[in-house]
Amino acid sequence: MKGDEPVTIPLSGVDSEHCALIVDKGLDKVEGINSHKVELNNKRAVINTNGDIEVLPQAVKAIRDLGYGVDTVKKSFPVLNMSCASCAASSQSVLENTPGVINAAVNYANATVQVEYIPTVTNPQQLKAALQSVGYDLMIDESEEAKDALEDLQVKKFKSLKNKTFGAIVLSVPLVIIGMFLMNMPYANYMMWALATPVVLMHGNS
Repeated sequence: MKGDEPVTIPLSGVDSEHCALIVDKGLDKVEGINSHKVELNNKRAVINTNGDIEVLPQAVKAIRDLGYGVDTVKKSFPVLNMSCASCAASSQSVLENTPGVINAAVNYANATVQVEYIPTVTNPQQLKAALQSVGYDLMIDESEEAKDALEDLQVKKFKSLKNKTFGAIVLSVPLVIIGMFLMNMPYANYMMWALATPVVLMHGNS
């Protein structure tokens, strides 16, 4: 978000000059806002910031703390290409640092993100592009075909995880037996290495 570009915040509940003055004074207290004005007729606040990504969420919070509303969109999207909890944290960080996003919470367990954003600043296409730039993806297509494709993808992923889990168990059982009871047998260390390597490199990689 560039500081020299105005950002529009849609307002609700600001119905009089008095309300607009209260919001205007509230924005005075938000650090990082270089200039601002409340347009009563257009039901919006227009701000210029110093470019800090945190300024916009702080401005929204300041307006809401005064008792007025900011019109945002809250939606849940499937997140694709995540393979670990670290991926979820990384994708959440990317979305949180996307201009126009107020907050984002990625759930790795069900591979979704709950995101709140200002529609005058960003949109699902831009959120998708932000994640794609770091190797993840966002499914914003809500058609039945897209839902079916997502369901097929989830089924395939579940089957893959199930197979990897079964394979890891098959190799881990003799590994544990050798490690606990048969350490004195010839080549025990080599056998454990041969059993443990595919568990770590193949079956342990989701």
